[in-house]
Amino acid sequence: MPDPSSSLLEDAVHKLAPFLDEIVFVGGITLGLLITDKAAAPIRGTNDVSPRDLRDYLAEAASALLAESRFLNVLPGFVLDSGRVPIIEERLAMIAANDSTSASRSP
Repeated sequence: MPDPSSSLLEDAVHKLAPFLDEIVFVGGITLGLLITDKAAAPIRGTNDVSPRDLRDYLAEAASALLAESRFLNVLPGFVLDSGRVPIIEERLAMIAANDSTSASRSP
C-alpha cells in the first residue's frame, strides 16, 4: 500500500541521521510502518500543517530552548556522548535561524 508520508519520513531520517540512535519517530507519519494488513484502507496523507508553518514553529521552539539557561545546563545529561552537545546546540541554532541551506527547500 502506498504511503504518502514515506518520503517526508525518509527526508527526516536523512537530516537527523547523526541522532537516530537517540530519537524516536512518533505520530501519523509512522503509520505506514505500522500497518501490516494488506486489506487495510489506503493511508491518507495529511495537510494540516504546512512545511512553512512547521519550520516557523520549530524555529521558535529552538530559539526558546537556546535562550533557556536551564536547558543548556541539563542538555549534557541527556546525551549519551557529551561530545555531541556542541553539535546539538549548533543544529538548534540553525533551526532557530530558520536556515534553509540545510532544510528542505519547500515553501
